[in-house]
Amino acid sequence: MKAVVWLERAAVAGMLSEARRAHPLETGGILVGYRGAKEAAVVTQVVGPGPRAIHGPDVFEPDYGFQERILERIHFQSEGVERYLGDWHTHPDGRLELSSKDLSVLRQISDFAEAGIQHPLMLIIAIGAPTTATMWRYTPSPAPVVDACEIILE
Repeated sequence: MKAVVWLERAAVAGMLSEARRAHPLETGGILVGYRGAKEAAVVTQVVGPGPRAIHGPDVFEPDYGFQERILERIHFQSEGVERYLGDWHTHPDGRLELSSKDLSVLRQISDFAEAGIQHPLMLIIAIGAPTTATMWRYTPSPAPVVDACEIILE
């Protein structure tokens, strides 16, 4: 059974706006929300790359300090309900597949105790005609697995 991820339309609009702004370079950010019933993820907000992010045709490095400050504020304002769920980024060449670097990042997120998430998500937005997206969920054990998720727009 596929993992289910609910995406708020405003979050989608924010990601697409940033993707168009940065194209033809990669961009991205973080997914923020909460876990719902049956471990379904609900993405309520996204945080963009930040002012010191590095964007290239096949590389993206976020401004981690910026993202951490925004995430802390969201977590506080939601009284601890909303938290980090994973990352999102674009592939300007239109690929939906995870790269070896993407897989490595998912593994690092899962292993990083301070992130507080064992099953991180990664949304890839493939810029093209049409622009498409796939959400991936990492499961670390018993053997690492990355599965595509079912995305529901709300």
